[in-house]
Amino acid sequence: MGVCVESDSVVMGSTWLGNDSEEEGEVVGENKELGGVGSMVIGSAHGYPWFKGISSEPRGMLLKILVRNCAKYIECGNISDADSALAKISHLASSEGDRFQRLATYFSEALTCQLVNRSYLHGAHNILSKPLSTFEDSFAKGLFFELYPFQRVSYAVINQAIIEAMTGLQGIHILDLSAPHDATQWVLFIQSLKERCSSFSSSSTRPQQRPYLKITCVHTNQEVLAQMKLRLTLEADKFFQFEFSDIVSTLENLNLDNLPILNGEPIAISIVLQLHRLLSTDDPPVPVVVSNQFFHQQSFADVIAKDSYNNNNHNVIINQSPNSALALATHHRLTQSPVPKMECFLHGLWKLQPKVMVIMEQESNVNGQSLTDRVDKALDFYDAFFKCLVTAPSVKKIFFERAMLGEQIKNIIACEGAERKERYESLKAWISRLELAGFCAEAISLEGMLRGVTELQNFAHGYKIIRDEKFLFLCWNNNPLFSLSAWRYL
Repeated sequence: MGVCVESDSVVMGSTWLGNDSEEEGEVVGENKELGGVGSMVIGSAHGYPWFKGISSEPRGMLLKILVRNCAKYIECGNISDADSALAKISHLASSEGDRFQRLATYFSEALTCQLVNRSYLHGAHNILSKPLSTFEDSFAKGLFFELYPFQRVSYAVINQAIIEAMTGLQGIHILDLSAPHDATQWVLFIQSLKERCSSFSSSSTRPQQRPYLKITCVHTNQEVLAQMKLRLTLEADKFFQFEFSDIVSTLENLNLDNLPILNGEPIAISIVLQLHRLLSTDDPPVPVVVSNQFFHQQSFADVIAKDSYNNNNHNVIINQSPNSALALATHHRLTQSPVPKMECFLHGLWKLQPKVMVIMEQESNVNGQSLTDRVDKALDFYDAFFKCLVTAPSVKKIFFERAMLGEQIKNIIACEGAERKERYESLKAWISRLELAGFCAEAISLEGMLRGVTELQNFAHGYKIIRDEKFLFLCWNNNPLFSLSAWRYL
């Protein structure tokens, strides 16, 4: 059993670590009462006015069935029925409707890209995805911090874990691999460290040496790093021996051997919502048969299926992504390829001998090979996300969902191979991977958990923190959305 903690109560919760989470009563596949999607008659091509009269939950059930069955049709090469399902979804979805309609909007866009990809137009997701500007990206990440408590909780827990790891040390070097949008986390850390040091100094009669604090931050944007350096230098002021190092790089291209780390220097590592990106890989192409017996609609299907039809049932080669934990490992053994990037990276972090390394990751499993499975898991995960934003201001809500959540959904569903960066896996998979790299799990302290709970107080009552063994899960009601785990060099 795990302990479930809300901002105003403590109750017992179920154990999350060994179970995949699915919302109770979730419908998978076709619903007999609603009829099979392929055989449904939902009104004219000019819209479905009856749809507005259905209550929210049945409406959400219908849209989920349409989305899931569309993924099945695409995966088995049934272009005609996939096109038909997409047409229905596009009429029922709305980026400004209820949460189910908004959710369906981004899944329909992603499935459209996937359908086009399978018709010799690889990279079609770029057609429907406009890259965010630096300002838009920073604004979207700022909204994540503002609208949800998850990042606030992670900052509180990570900062407390690092402070505890500094016990008996004169200072520490923090390696931030989270690509933060601003310096908020480390401003809060410096303020907490000042309070702790001031309290210690007042109770000691011996003169105290200024503690040293080094922060090395990895980010793709030099401007963001420059702003962080300025703000943190001002915050540290004369209280610390402070040094800030900036490295302009993606996590995928980071060379750990070039980090500005001194021999014997105590290290703490923070990685928030970034580690899964190292699971992306150039996967071997997998043949998928696309039948031409369905290519008779004068619609979107005719356009995207033209090449497949002319090739008379030849195999279409698609770069599908195997499950990284099992299939990918098998592939590397069979092909005698180099050690996967993730294993090399984790081993490199282990060689740094960190006093503590705290990782926050999405608690989902959308890194499988099957498109249908990815759609199922992503629907469950993002449905809970959209529930969280019920009370958010509408303009901010719509922008955030489109700029961040919508783009994540497209990447999970529409992309394959190295282009698919959003490869979330459950904590159970991360535990196996980190232990294999040589790390030992460190229990997140009660003080760290309570600091996280404090951050929930200004948000809706549906947010919870569940402690399971040594780890924390950040939840919306009974749906775990993120995990927090601490690790140390063994």
